[in-house]
Amino acid sequence: MSAETGSTERPSSTERRSETGSPHRAERRSARRAVRRRKAMTRLSFVAGPIVVVILVIVALLVFLGGPESTSGAETTTTTVGASPVKGSSMLFIEQGETVSVVVVLLPEEEGGLALAMPGNMLLKTGESGFKTLAELHASNQDEALREGLARDLALEIGATASVQWSELREALAEMGKAGSLPTELQATEEDAADAAGAALTILGASGAGEGAAVWDQVEIAGDPEGFRAAVGLLGESISEGGWTEEVLPGKVVEGVGFEFFEPDLGQARALLAGESTGAVITVEVQNGSGVVGVAQQVGAMLEPLGYDLLPFRNADDFPDVKSTRIITAPDASAEAQRVQEALGVGRIEQDDSLDPGRVIVVVGKDFIPPASAETEPTG
Repeated sequence: MSAETGSTERPSSTERRSETGSPHRAERRSARRAVRRRKAMTRLSFVAGPIVVVILVIVALLVFLGGPESTSGAETTTTTVGASPVKGSSMLFIEQGETVSVVVVLLPEEEGGLALAMPGNMLLKTGESGFKTLAELHASNQDEALREGLARDLALEIGATASVQWSELREALAEMGKAGSLPTELQATEEDAADAAGAALTILGASGAGEGAAVWDQVEIAGDPEGFRAAVGLLGESISEGGWTEEVLPGKVVEGVGFEFFEPDLGQARALLAGESTGAVITVEVQNGSGVVGVAQQVGAMLEPLGYDLLPFRNADDFPDVKSTRIITAPDASAEAQRVQEALGVGRIEQDDSLDPGRVIVVVGKDFIPPASAETEPTG
């Protein structure tokens, strides 16, 4: 069959679309697709819209509040300051050479005030440095961290701070004839802390009464001398009038191989500062170690006015060969042991962690000299 007679000419695609009306169908399909897209976008807006709003609110809150706490890098510490510092409150670092042996905080009250003494080796927790002693913090110029640590642990608001050398303070008291039996070198012990607090009150009181202002002015004050002088100037008159007391911060000495530090009892310290009872009733046991008949009873009579619960008298284990008087105290009764020492005028204070709370034992040695009125005689 020839090509002319056997072939049938096929219509072009344009002609087929023209014959079937397909352009109108394409337009309708495009319109339907557009409608579906609009519906999809509408549904998406219903779902995504609230999510976007929530995200925007969260971002705004984070910006307003300063963002979440960082878990890396430098920490941001926020310190909440309560009431303003007590008018005239101050802190005195008393140094032995280049080391702080005692820190005394002067806290005025409505009637009198409190000189709170802390050994220089007292541990204090700071945000950046962990646990360090007061002496270490002062030596590394971290007095502000020290101040903040005391404010946190003891609820103390401290104003001006200054530092003096113990040798100069003692010399000033000696010129006034009030050095007494103060130690030549000041150690970071509870006993020396009490002596330092008493010395500070003595010279401040004398200054307030006009007796020793010139002597006090001769003491070189480092740190913030102007602020400290202004603060203690407000206290001088009240100190000279009496009513002030000195206390050592309650705590205990912790010793180990190559270290020794003072661990404060924060609960008792807060009670002390609040004027509350610091714990158990103080019981005192007097033991005769000197061999002098009736000396234990005599010591008991001297201590009874202090309000202690006196236990039955007995002889010491080393009777009658105890040469030096010892005052053995439980950790929470160290301040009372110092009162006993002051009443007797003799005695070395020792802390015994095994003693029951509130317990003090006085072992009277041959160095104790009874008052002239005491009728005692040596044993045979």
